[in-house]
Amino acid sequence: MLSCKRICIFWGLMDLLYLIDFSYIKISSGRIPFYSDIVLFNQMYAAYGESLLALAAFALSLLLSASVFLSAILFFIQ
Repeated sequence: MLSCKRICIFWGLMDLLYLIDFSYIKISSGRIPFYSDIVLFNQMYAAYGESLLALAAFALSLLLSASVFLSAILFFIQ
């Protein structure tokens, strides 16, 4: 039978795997994770004009990535 501790470790590992994959994809394409996303969004935002929808989508994207990092830490602490 699965215990709560094993389930938390499994989901912590899944979050960690996502973060490793995310970082690998960014680094292998010559970008710095998160920083390059912010810089590229600022360039796009300035070039195409201000859009509240684009700003909200970008903010939610960063929030999602940060929450996965926090989730991984909390699952491993559990």
